Amino acid sequence: MSCSLKVLFVEKLQEGRVTIEEAAEDAGMTVEEFKKVMENTSLQAV
Repeated sequence: MSCSLKVLFVEKLQEGRVTIEEAAEDAGMTVEEFKKVMENTSLQAV
C-alpha cells in the first residue's frame, strides 16, 4: 500500500470518519499494524 494511501486512512481516522478497525481493514492491516503506521505518520508530520 502506498504511503499516501496510509496517510489518508490515518487522516480519516483522526477526523472521526472511520473507526480504527475500519481503517485497518480497508488498509489490509491488523489494528496493531495500523497503529504503528499512525505513530510513524504522526511523527513525520511534526
